[in-house]
Amino acid sequence: MVVDNFTSVKGWAGSNLYSEGGVIRVGAASNPGYLKTPRMDAVGAVSVSFKTKLYRETDTDVVLTVSVKDADDNVVSSKDIVPASEFVECVIDAELDGAFYVEFSTSSSSERPF
Repeated sequence: MVVDNFTSVKGWAGSNLYSEGGVIRVGAASNPGYLKTPRMDAVGAVSVSFKTKLYRETDTDVVLTVSVKDADDNVVSSKDIVPASEFVECVIDAELDGAFYVEFSTSSSSERPF
């Protein structure tokens, strides 16, 4: 799947990503997955907002980890999100001083949020 077809900024990357109804699904029944933004630059307070929901309402114990990482792959800010059956807007805040990217990841094979 070409992630850049779903974004206005090119350079996104990931693993075990699927196109589902015009959105990106992270992970599958047999494989966890991740999605990460291209590197960006910022100094000061940054808020990253996005929408997420469960892949299926029957999925349970789903956790999506969202991490803001610096240029050296150190976690600057991280948040575990439990998606719901409907799209919910989420925000993660970070204090940055240069290059960073955001990574969205699932941690077990049963977790398949959008």
